[in-house]
Amino acid sequence: MKASDNVIVVTYTSADGDNSIVLSQLESRDDFLNHTKELLLPWTKPILLPVPKKLDAVAPDSKLEKMTIALTKPLKGVSVQQVYEKVWSEGVR
Repeated sequence: MKASDNVIVVTYTSADGDNSIVLSQLESRDDFLNHTKELLLPWTKPILLPVPKKLDAVAPDSKLEKMTIALTKPLKGVSVQQVYEKVWSEGVR
C-alpha cells in the first residue's frame, strides 16, 4: 500500500491477536492525530500507586532447610500449573 497524506493505519493487539484498522479519506491526517491524542490523554497519564510499607524480616523456615533442592536456575516460559502437572503432582489429578 502506498503511503498517503490522508491515510492512517492503526495497529493494536487484543486477545484475538494483532489487528489493523485502515482509516482513509481523512481531511487532515495531522488534525486527526492531534484530536485522537487529546481523546486518549486521560488514559495515558501515569497512575501513581501508593508506596508499600516495609515488611518485617521473616525468620528462616526450618522445614525449608530439610528440603531437597530440585531446581537451581529460574524457569522461563513455564507456568506454575505446568510445573505442578509435570513435576510436582506425580500424575495424580
